[in-house]
Amino acid sequence: MLLIIDLETTGTDPAVDHVVEVGAVLFDVDLAVPVACKSALVRAESNPAELVNGIPAAALTGSWCITPEQVRPMLAGFAKLSPEPPIWVAHNAAFDRQWLPGLGDRWLCTYEDATWPRMPGETGSLVKVELIAQVSYDDRELAKRAGFRWDGERKVWAKWIGESRIYDFTKGLPFAVDRAREAA
Repeated sequence: MLLIIDLETTGTDPAVDHVVEVGAVLFDVDLAVPVACKSALVRAESNPAELVNGIPAAALTGSWCITPEQVRPMLAGFAKLSPEPPIWVAHNAAFDRQWLPGLGDRWLCTYEDATWPRMPGETGSLVKVELIAQVSYDDRELAKRAGFRWDGERKVWAKWIGESRIYDFTKGLPFAVDRAREAA
């Protein structure tokens, strides 16, 4: 069995950031079918990574949210549905494992351990996102140095980037960005 998980977090440091969404699918490899699925939003006061994970902070305060303390027991209980310890699967297992210490003896990373087919000329993420730099006229050089280009028609500094690269790209910027639109 595979226990496929996905976590969304407020940042990259488990010491200060929090899990805000957890999803899990228990997949029977022999039958080639998902046998159980579970997902939940996790209560949080804010979501500074909303640009990356797309979860509005208001959605994290509802009565439907589980508490942060319930995440590990939820996943551990879900793993027990498997007749034998499952292989835990995550797209970036090194990232997800740091939020779940002690869970899962065997992990498979679909980012590091798998080779995905690509279309001719394709590089990186299939989904491209346009980011808009929030800079003043005086700070326009900061946007230019970060690879943003002036769109005179819309009067904005814009840059297209693969969705999977947004967090790494934006975390070092000395200015805020807005997510404008997507293209496949």
